[in-house]
Amino acid sequence: MNKVILSFLFVFLFQGVASADEGERRSENIEKMKSNVLDHIGKKRAVLDTFEGCVKSASAREDIKTCRKSKKEAMKNLRAENKEKKEKFRSERKEKRKQRKGKRGKRDSDKD
Repeated sequence: MNKVILSFLFVFLFQGVASADEGERRSENIEKMKSNVLDHIGKKRAVLDTFEGCVKSASAREDIKTCRKSKKEAMKNLRAENKEKKEKFRSERKEKRKQRKGKRGKRDSDKD
């Protein structure tokens, strides 16, 4: 009886340690996400600041058209860059999931 109780205590003890480790990884992931979002916002702000300066210094309609075209191109490049980052993140995440599933499959096959 004491062995059963002791084994349950160990299970609960190690379960808490595992969830604490998982919590640290989540907080690291959140910090990484926040950093990426703030970086993207900074880049957008820089494009808009450049656009604002260009429009303020424009003296003719053609100058404003040029400003708009350059802003449009800069935003297009920014979106493409962001899309590449998302695709890279998704592919890395898929690889991690495959690795985890592979480890589970090995454990399941070892039991047989």
